[in-house]
Parts: sequence; C-alpha cells; structure tokens
Amino acid sequence: MLARAEGEAYDLLITADQNMQDQQNLTGRQLAIVVPGSSRWPRVRQRIDAVRAAVEQIQPGELKEVPI
Repeated sequence: MLARAEGEAYDLLITADQNMQDQQNLTGRQLAIVVPGSSRWPRVRQRIDAVRAAVEQIQPGELKEVPI
C-alpha cells in the first residue's frame, strides 16, 4: 500500500492503523504518515486542530502519532 501511494505521487497518508510502524518497514519511505489516536470520527473531530498541525509540520518519511 505504501509503495503504491508513493508511486502515485502521494505525499501524505492519514491512517487510523495504530500498528503501522510495527507492520510496515518505513525505512527510506518518502511518504509522511499521520496516525490519529482513534478511528472514531467524533473523537478525531474534537482534536482536528492537532491533526491539522501534524499534517502541516510533518516531513517526508516521518510518522507522527496524534494523541486523541
């Protein structure tokens, strides 16, 4: 999935997969990944400013978790 996203020229992936860094080899990736601490939209929506800040600050190849 990550290789395909990079191949399609995506810069950023936002995923609720809490185990992304344990399941995928992120070494050498250019895709930035933001992981909100919940998959429940009402909870994420309450912290949308924190998610937005993570998106604005993240660098290529980095994974940021946003506590929810």
